[in-house]
Amino acid sequence: MRDRIPPLPSRDPPAANAAIEQGAQYFLWIAGDPVVDFVNTVRLRHRGGVELLRVPADLDAWLATTFGTTSRRSTQGDLATARSLREAVDLCLLAAAGHATVVPNALAHLNQHMEQAPLVWNGECFTRAPAATAAQALSRLAADAATLLEHRAHHIRLCDGPDCSLRLVDASRARPRRWCSMAACGNRTKAHRRRGRATQPGTG
Repeated sequence: MRDRIPPLPSRDPPAANAAIEQGAQYFLWIAGDPVVDFVNTVRLRHRGGVELLRVPADLDAWLATTFGTTSRRSTQGDLATARSLREAVDLCLLAAAGHATVVPNALAHLNQHMEQAPLVWNGECFTRAPAATAAQALSRLAADAATLLEHRAHHIRLCDGPDCSLRLVDASRARPRRWCSMAACGNRTKAHRRRGRATQPGTG
């Protein structure tokens, strides 16, 4: 189930072969938008962060799930570019959610990345050009981030879980979503509150 959040590996970088396995193994697809899922490839940001895009193969795995397989494997340079774009998007998400002010450099960085995601006509409808390389896929992500920020900024949240800082998009009509996952942070938060009430004097 997508709603289940696997526990994270140690924050100490593992050996190279283990890093390839551990990145994709811990990807999450629960934010409600691929752009925000991309930002969530850093887990536990409030505790310094756990990087899931550790090697280029991790980036390839994430992009393949989102856009389909690219024709060229990612390089170390592509990985650095992806991480840089991700952090620029995150700064914009934080501003949209009211947790930070807009950072002009982050916005400029985001705009620069959209150049390789042109709109094309495929004979039936308008669509974005296929992402054949990591650079083109990242441009698609940047364009999607711009669309999210322009039209759905008021839906962006941070998880209310006591030990979570995942970003999410609340797509519900009344916008009551508070947690990245009801099965994880939601249940843990409710259980914590129940235990707190049970230990108060005069209860139980």
